[in-house]
Amino acid sequence: MKKLISVILASVIITAAFAVATHAAKIGFSDVDELRWSCDSIKYAVEKGYMKGVGDGKFDPAGSLTR
Repeated sequence: MKKLISVILASVIITAAFAVATHAAKIGFSDVDELRWSCDSIKYAVEKGYMKGVGDGKFDPAGSLTR
């Protein structure tokens, strides 16, 4: 019984990790999850050309911004 529970728990953890990675990939930046509160605003700013990220597929949502 313990082994079955361990297998089920491991499956849930792997599935959750895959889901988070998939959400992050949809926006195009590896450090921005689609569940993040600012995701829609980041998508909008990138689509309109206002922002483009910091390179290497990262946006750095917690970083500082200069004009």
